[in-house]
Amino acid sequence: MSRLTLKYARNGALAGIGLYTVIAATLLALSMSVGSARTASTSDASLNLLPQIGQVVGALLKS
Repeated sequence: MSRLTLKYARNGALAGIGLYTVIAATLLALSMSVGSARTASTSDASLNLLPQIGQVVGALLKS
């Protein structure tokens, strides 16, 4: 393999690791916020937004 091919392979691997890390951190933060939202007061309108987003995403994935 040439040096250029190795460079592209390395950069692609690093980009994949970075993308996976960003997605995993986002999902972890969302899952932690949903758990804390369930224990908080239900009168706050912003807390009701996350379950609604979950329902919409679920409906989109089923269709």
